[in-house]
Amino acid sequence: MTADVPRVDANHLVALNNAVSNHHDEFGEIDPALAAVITLKGKLGPDEMLCVLHRLFALINLLKVTELNAWFAQETGHDFLLVEEALFKAAARAPLAEADYIRDFIFDKETFLPIALEEAEVEGNA
Repeated sequence: MTADVPRVDANHLVALNNAVSNHHDEFGEIDPALAAVITLKGKLGPDEMLCVLHRLFALINLLKVTELNAWFAQETGHDFLLVEEALFKAAARAPLAEADYIRDFIFDKETFLPIALEEAEVEGNA
């Protein structure tokens, strides 16, 4: 069963992810909810901010349990990986599986990957 979490602007997902990563490098752990408030205040209302958080946690959870190495832009030598933008675009619009808690949301791989492929930039001419 899918959760009724509206689509979001992928740029908000990227901004929140960058804020969490940058804060981690500079100061250590930061709660993503706090990072969302700091990063997205004045840009989004509370409901939209919550949707961005749901979708970011779902992407993080999918990356933890799924072998998606082809979607990593590069190794960074840090505690994080750079992820292809197509994954954020897919996370902005793919349906989420039902979850009791925000940190438990996840995308279904079978539904998510075709959307990510659709969002990916085509390389080459074959």
